[in-house]
Amino acid sequence: MIKIILLALLVSITSCKLTFLNASYSDDPSKQVEIILDDQLKSEAIIDGYGSLNIQFNLWDFNTYFTSQECRLCQYYGKEKIVNFVCEEENNCVKTGKFQKEPIGQFIASGDIINFPFMINQKQFYFNNVMYVKDIVANIHDKDLVYISQGIGLALKGYNRDVRRASIYESLYQQNKIDHRDSSFYYGSDNKYHFVITGYEKMMIPLLFKQLIVNESYYINSIETYFEFNIKFCDRFIHKNLITYVDPTMDDEEWILSDVYFQDFYKIIDEKRLLPDHSIYTANHPGQWSSIINEFTLELQLKLENNEVINFQYTAEEVMKKIDNYYTLKLQFASINHIYHLKIGKSLYKKFLFLKYQNENKDYVIGIKPIEQKLAYSF
Repeated sequence: MIKIILLALLVSITSCKLTFLNASYSDDPSKQVEIILDDQLKSEAIIDGYGSLNIQFNLWDFNTYFTSQECRLCQYYGKEKIVNFVCEEENNCVKTGKFQKEPIGQFIASGDIINFPFMINQKQFYFNNVMYVKDIVANIHDKDLVYISQGIGLALKGYNRDVRRASIYESLYQQNKIDHRDSSFYYGSDNKYHFVITGYEKMMIPLLFKQLIVNESYYINSIETYFEFNIKFCDRFIHKNLITYVDPTMDDEEWILSDVYFQDFYKIIDEKRLLPDHSIYTANHPGQWSSIINEFTLELQLKLENNEVINFQYTAEEVMKKIDNYYTLKLQFASINHIYHLKIGKSLYKKFLFLKYQNENKDYVIGIKPIEQKLAYSF
């Protein structure tokens, strides 16, 4: 397949040099929209006539929504100020309909459907089919529930042409701001997330990206997305095909692993005669060592299609941390009642750029490539 692609490029381009640096190659860079987010996936939005608010972006949700101050329960469950926003035509806001009983997180919401403008990163947007929430009902009984008063969904999902996209893509596409409804995502050296709605040259994607194996569960307005890893400790396999949740808002001070794997770690440490010299070591009591143990290395193998993997390793200095006068492992064992058994944070997004795109079958898949990868092709 790659040979065919290269041959086509050789025939069509007689003298050309293409350079791929860090993030992207696009057939028309002017048709890219980049949004810079903080490490909690938030960015400031400015609504004309009403001021600014900190808005949450959601990688796996479809809905874009804002909240009316009329919503009493929204204020009760909310932990942040709700902007006193009223949809008025003089501010280019138009009501186009109503919605009932739509899920938003752990709540069921009702309200109006609106089209309205706002600004993010000094870029002007006009979104269609935005939910303007006026009432919510909690769908579970939990006194600690928190309602997030605004959010922008970024999800793309679908197979065999039966696809669903968050409204941000459809709005920008209909306004001719983008030609392709694909998106890329990575964590930059500026400690910010870079979300780019972009059109990669389709012929170049197989050369730049490897396709990930993902485990996705599809809900009405969200997707739960998990990756598969093999995990090694002290250069010995702990488990293969480990379902892993990568939380982009979580710092990597600790990795959270199901406690069912504690005995595997303990056995390796015991066999190597490297048990803690300052304390006991149990799933609930992290061990305490007087110094860094150089043998304590961790390797994660991210699984790709076609039985391939991408390896990334953590040294003993990265696996252990110092607390007062002792060292302990960053691995935290917990009882995990979810589909996944391992949870890691933003370090994966620091190392790799992720691309959600449609393959030749029009299925949305996830591609990956190292951020530092630099490729140059001369014809």
